[in-house]
Amino acid sequence: MSKVKPPYFYSWSKQTSPLTFDVDSSTDFHYISNNNKVLDFSSTSFQASFGLKNAQITDAITQQSEVLPLATPKATFKLKDDVSIKLKNLISKDIQGRIFWTSSGAESIENALKIARDFTGKDVIVSRQRSYHGASLGALSVGGDWRTQAVSTVDQWTLRIPGPETDPEAKEARKIIEGFGPEKIAGICLEVITGGNGVIVPGKKWYREIQDICDDYNLILILDEVICGFGRTGNDFGFHHYQDVLKPDLICMAKAITGGFFPMGAVWVNESLALNYEHKVLPCGLTNYAHPLGLAATNATLNYYQEVKENSLDKRILFFNDHLSELKNISSVKEIRSIGLLAAIEIDSNLSWKDFIQKRIFVYFSNNILILAPALNMPFVYLEEGFKKINTILGD
Repeated sequence: MSKVKPPYFYSWSKQTSPLTFDVDSSTDFHYISNNNKVLDFSSTSFQASFGLKNAQITDAITQQSEVLPLATPKATFKLKDDVSIKLKNLISKDIQGRIFWTSSGAESIENALKIARDFTGKDVIVSRQRSYHGASLGALSVGGDWRTQAVSTVDQWTLRIPGPETDPEAKEARKIIEGFGPEKIAGICLEVITGGNGVIVPGKKWYREIQDICDDYNLILILDEVICGFGRTGNDFGFHHYQDVLKPDLICMAKAITGGFFPMGAVWVNESLALNYEHKVLPCGLTNYAHPLGLAATNATLNYYQEVKENSLDKRILFFNDHLSELKNISSVKEIRSIGLLAAIEIDSNLSWKDFIQKRIFVYFSNNILILAPALNMPFVYLEEGFKKINTILGD
């Protein structure tokens, strides 16, 4: 008997053969599916960095709903001021900037692109050939994976360069940019560390050359921290691994900014760019701009993240990477790349995503690349559980 078609779409799927699994409820770190516990070992879509349940964050949303559950984007209130300052300080206490609030990572990218193009008066954005920046039209246009090929995008405004995996000193990137004409380029948009496309961790030489290119030709540097932000890589933000090299103009955030409990994102705008809009209209706006419930969730998340960081984040990272090293002995494992609590395992096998679900572990798996990104506060016993399951699956 065929299953009844749902009254909704499955994302990124042929509707006749979507990859799904039934979910009834959740514990702090497991989905409950048909009375079975399925361990979330990828923070769902990289956003559930503090578990599938977190009372500190959800209670903050509930409490805010009783005070100011909704507000016009033009409203000013203490929470808006406080959370914006707190987020700015997490990015940098030394470099001045301002926050533009959004509802998602794609919206953050869209508004960063808009600001870069408006500020420079130019349209073209440079991006990596292997990348993903979101599902909206502009964000897809600067992406570089199969999702970009699935729809018509504004490719005439995108110039793609190779990443550090094939161009470790960005020499080819410079040739492409100079050959195209840097005078036609607004800026460069990069995931600081590539997430779903394989956890590519650039060396400092690559980023030093990228920054030099931006300095040489006055290009705006847009950093996509949607996956890397809020402790995922072991630092507050991915670019902090390169802070002696990188001087970002715009930083895009989302996902773990609220632990995934409320749709929220943000763009940090360097003060030099922000000053451009003192006497000129900022061409950006959203209905749910600086939503009070999202701000409350962000505030609680930032507080909770500090607790995790001060308690045992470093120990979890060591534990995680020790267990990753043990996987190198499995014959199907070709390569492992990792940073913080983020890892890509390239394998040579006929495994599918369903093989992991059947072993009751939820992971990101595509094109024989397994991405691991457990919650930053996951207990060691569950980290151990996850690696035992992965060992079993990859060793079969």
